[in-house]
Amino acid sequence: MEPAQCRFFKLPELINLLALLLSKRDLSRLMRTSRQLHATCQPTFFREIDLVQEHKALCDNKDGFYALVRNAELIQSLKLSPKSGKLYKAYAYTLGVLWDTNNKATASTLSSALSSLHSPQLVGSRRDPYSDSTFLTGLRSTLQLSVWLSELHLHRVRIERESWIHPLATAISELATLQKLHLTIFAGENIRGVIAPAIFFACPLLIGTFSIEVYSLRPVTYRAPIDTLQEEPLTRRDKPLHRLKDFTMAVNHRFQFLDIVAILEHCPELVSMNVPMIQHGDSAMQALIILDLCPSLGNLSLHEHSDVYSEQFMFVIMDHMPKGSLQSCCHNSYRERSDANSIATPLEQHFDSLRSVRLIKCSWIRPEQVQAILFNCPVLEVFVITEANDHQLDISVADLVAETWASTRLVELSLAVNIGTLESPRYQRRSHFTKEEREQVMLIEQLYHQIGSLTALRVLRLSVLVSADVLDMANNPLAFRDYTFPGLLVQGDDDDKEDGEGRWGCLQELAGLRHLEVVRGSFNTEAWMPAGYEFEKQDVEFITAHWPRLRSIEFVLPSHYVDVRGDNLGSHPYIEWLRRQLPQVKVVVFRDSTMNDLVDEVKGVDFD
Repeated sequence: MEPAQCRFFKLPELINLLALLLSKRDLSRLMRTSRQLHATCQPTFFREIDLVQEHKALCDNKDGFYALVRNAELIQSLKLSPKSGKLYKAYAYTLGVLWDTNNKATASTLSSALSSLHSPQLVGSRRDPYSDSTFLTGLRSTLQLSVWLSELHLHRVRIERESWIHPLATAISELATLQKLHLTIFAGENIRGVIAPAIFFACPLLIGTFSIEVYSLRPVTYRAPIDTLQEEPLTRRDKPLHRLKDFTMAVNHRFQFLDIVAILEHCPELVSMNVPMIQHGDSAMQALIILDLCPSLGNLSLHEHSDVYSEQFMFVIMDHMPKGSLQSCCHNSYRERSDANSIATPLEQHFDSLRSVRLIKCSWIRPEQVQAILFNCPVLEVFVITEANDHQLDISVADLVAETWASTRLVELSLAVNIGTLESPRYQRRSHFTKEEREQVMLIEQLYHQIGSLTALRVLRLSVLVSADVLDMANNPLAFRDYTFPGLLVQGDDDDKEDGEGRWGCLQELAGLRHLEVVRGSFNTEAWMPAGYEFEKQDVEFITAHWPRLRSIEFVLPSHYVDVRGDNLGSHPYIEWLRRQLPQVKVVVFRDSTMNDLVDEVKGVDFD
């Protein structure tokens, strides 16, 4: 009888399912084993291409470049940037050559294109004043080769003149299969408000996600003459986008409300919206108009450009939404100013439906507001608070454990916590604690027990709140034992009773987190543990046994375990053992409480 593995590799459907689980590197190795596997896995390999960061290696050699050009029609998701330099220019030029030859890659055209990779005329210098306009004019022919393109990311595109918008809009309008569009643009002050509407009205009818961020480009940095590009303006689309669910227009520009209405009239099925900056007016009336145009709206967010008026306008929209219709709220750079400004107030009528709350780079929020959300939202799945550089947060452990959290469905949890002033490194047994310290440690244990009950948790980020007057980043103070979550990654001994002599630790509280993928925060491998009581092999064995899906974990390490580059771990024996047991895990070194303000993306959490 034929072995199972032989039968498996004769079924393309099963091979394709396997290919979806592999990294680009592993998939490349699999493809090189046989012609059959190469042909079967090739569409999956070229489905997502990131020429900005992850997959630039495809262009680092002649063979990779040739394969990328030859299979461009297989690309469905593409990330580009004009700053990719000569590699991207050569890529765009080669695709243009192939497009001109009706997609028939002859040996002569490929040879000519590849030999031009180092052509001075093609590559140009880093000071080429027309590099961005050249990128825009060549974008149309570049994108047309990927006939099934459904997702496009364009990063750090420079638009100095209004005429530069036209080739970009034209290129996008001709992508009939496009479903997701993400743009990051740097533009002149006088055209920031023009770009987003022009691109929006050029989007094809299948578009489901539209995201554009426009940042200011100072006039002194302009490098091209005024009449660099001359093209006729694109005819605006006049049909509504019935598939559009997610709309983000993060522009540091105050739009007229009627201009926003003209856009939202084309978004009858909109579910998620980043609240744009608008001119002051009757906010209640404006909110009612928006909700009438977009009756399915359930997710609101604010971008980093937003001001106090935009924040208040978002709160007004929440107030006027039907009770229990809001599912998610994301606020960038939140700072509570008064009771009227408190985010929990407009959220209160939506507590029963709220699934996600993100307060990114939060400067200040009263603990009562945090409690209101944690203690009253029964279906909450994502709760994130990350601290700003100038934060004045003071969320204590006692605040978090005053009541049982309403939701056990949390998938992502990120908190910045004041753990108190347990400053001595001498503790390894409960019997060594003073009465006051025992009370404080009991609160910490309650927090760990609460987190351990979140059996669906996939991302956990805990950072210790350290006051600004104590921080000294040059000396990495979070490597000190005073500023770390004690006992979270260390198991306690079985005989660790109230007055026992066993080793103190709480890792066992997290035994039920079988879905955990990302662990980030202030976790010192030697915190509170004198020689013989630090992070040990038994703790690593516990992690590998109970967190089988782990893919990223962060530690605070003594300096002698960190290499000179600062991005790798050195000779810590048990962390090396962890890497061998779970080779998929990325181990990183914690730096400080403000550098890691974004938790890894959790795929599969969808609030649309």
